[in-house]
Amino acid sequence: SAVAAFGKKGWLRHALKVGRRNTLSQLDSEITDQLDMLLKCYNLARDAHIIDRLQAREYAVEAEVERQVAERKGLGEAVDAEALEKDCEFVRGIAVASGVSDAE
Repeated sequence: SAVAAFGKKGWLRHALKVGRRNTLSQLDSEITDQLDMLLKCYNLARDAHIIDRLQAREYAVEAEVERQVAERKGLGEAVDAEALEKDCEFVRGIAVASGVSDAE
């Protein structure tokens, strides 16, 4: 029946090409899946690195805020969160002390 389907001349060559095409298609699919998985692993590693860097900066800012608030309380000053947020010198001092650039 295979001979009748492909005709008498060249049927074997055609059958081999079809088989090779399916194999190459399957190989291509597997390579694509592996590359997608590699990309996902890369993105997870990159995201973890970014989170670590951001948390380190965030902790530096928080620590500086706590230090300056404690210092102001020690001097007997009233500490109001809204007033401190509006105080440009306070915000600038925290940014400089915690290593945050002017652009940020």
